[in-house]
Amino acid sequence: MLLPSPDVAKNGMTLTRDNLQSFAEIQNKASAGLVMYADASGIGRTTNYSGDAYRARIGDPDDEGDGTVPAHSGAAPATYVPFCARMTGFGHQDSYENEAVRSVALYSIIKIAQHAVDLC
Repeated sequence: MLLPSPDVAKNGMTLTRDNLQSFAEIQNKASAGLVMYADASGIGRTTNYSGDAYRARIGDPDDEGDGTVPAHSGAAPATYVPFCARMTGFGHQDSYENEAVRSVALYSIIKIAQHAVDLC
């Protein structure tokens, strides 16, 4: 997996922590600088502020699914597409090694290709 470099910033944002599992933190360097605040006794102080930080943590699943996609997300397109395959017996990552899954993927690609002329 290719990860973004922490020193490559976009719009002042920098990736400062990432455990590659369930937690990441980005920091807004554009908001860094000298700030004033009142300490616990009410005395005004200044300090060098490193910038706003935003943290994200992946929570526990709130629905059944394949370990990656919740069941409600997988089922959502079913009413809007002409074909939808619901398969069980394996996790998301294991689906790449499943012959039935590969067959459904190939079938879907062929059907899309058959209709490609209509899209031009």
